[in-house]
Amino acid sequence: MFDIKAIRTNPEHFDRGWVKRGLERKTESILYVDGQARTTKSTIQRNKHQMGILSDKISHAMKEGHNTVEQKLKASVGVIKDGNKELNTLLEGYESDLRGQLETLPNIPQDSVPVGGDEQDNVLIKEWGDIREFDFTPKSHDYIGISLGMMDFNIAAKMSGSRFSILSGQL
Repeated sequence: MFDIKAIRTNPEHFDRGWVKRGLERKTESILYVDGQARTTKSTIQRNKHQMGILSDKISHAMKEGHNTVEQKLKASVGVIKDGNKELNTLLEGYESDLRGQLETLPNIPQDSVPVGGDEQDNVLIKEWGDIREFDFTPKSHDYIGISLGMMDFNIAAKMSGSRFSILSGQL
């Protein structure tokens, strides 16, 4: 999962990476929800600070015997508490949404990775050794892994997306 601080710091980098993979830009939505969560947290903190100030005033009013002032201050604290309950519910929603977005973000390629539509656009960087010639058609590694029951692409696709596999047993 990506660190939201990294996305805040350099959203263009992340958007470029996702566009390079053929995906949509995602940082605007992420940063909007993040901003809403941060603003809500700040409001909750300001309200808590205000309740602390009012609590001190209530204490002083009680000592001085100003019951009317005390009751008005307690009512104000009650209003702020109720507001904070609503804000906390709202904050939980924002944080859940943000976490959901961050958990499903795909990796971004390095800047050096060339843009391509499919495997045919890959760039060969280096070859090593001699390519063996067989007098039969070799089976692919994925065919062998699936046949042995040691590779599962379907479950991996549900967990991580396409082009991943789950290895099991001795594999």
